[in-house]
Amino acid sequence: MKRLTFIVFALAALYGCATDKPQSAIMNQPGDYKLGYSDGCASGHFEGGHPYDQFVKDNYRYIKDALYSQGWKDGFVTCKNEYIAKERDNR
Repeated sequence: MKRLTFIVFALAALYGCATDKPQSAIMNQPGDYKLGYSDGCASGHFEGGHPYDQFVKDNYRYIKDALYSQGWKDGFVTCKNEYIAKERDNR
């Protein structure tokens, strides 16, 4: 039962990373950008108040890898704003 609960919450967290940006635009980016976007998205949800996400940032990569850094910034801003807007609409 715990495993099923974990899977449900993990899928919900991934669903929460959906953006207005077409997925094909994100998926066509290099791997470092996608990883940064994913980490930034989780961090944005966390900053926005999501109860199940956590702050994720590879500081070394963020400083040294421009693609990771740009992906992280894009994911953070997009997902934080999106989560806050969803929460506001659900009130």
